[in-house]
Amino acid sequence: MKSFFSKEMLKTLLFGGFLALISFLIFHYIVPEHYFNAFPFLLLLFILYSIFSHVFLDQSDTLRPQAFLNRYLFVTSAKLFLLLMVVVFYIVVIREKAAAFLISLLIIYFIFLVFDISTLLGKSRTSNQKKN
Repeated sequence: MKSFFSKEMLKTLLFGGFLALISFLIFHYIVPEHYFNAFPFLLLLFILYSIFSHVFLDQSDTLRPQAFLNRYLFVTSAKLFLLLMVVVFYIVVIREKAAAFLISLLIIYFIFLVFDISTLLGKSRTSNQKKN
């Protein structure tokens, strides 16, 4: 049985911390007028969902490729649906700095998309090397 704190989870936490530091510097020194109070929660949402997706997909690495693909598509679709609900809630209920919120969400989404895919591909390569 694998430990709860896997290498991918540690990488995600470190990456999230690094991204939080960079975001703090940008919002504090470069564009302080665009900071919105929900930003830390938005970043936390992406970190937690990334950890969830790694754990969920890690359970399926012994399955056949079609089952893994189904799980990956489910995780991706659920993430998009969750983000859509967050966007609608923020724009309808809060409305404070909605443009900054949407831009930040898109930037963080694409950053975590690249991170998650690179982590998944790296894990796939190491598991293929172990099989050979």
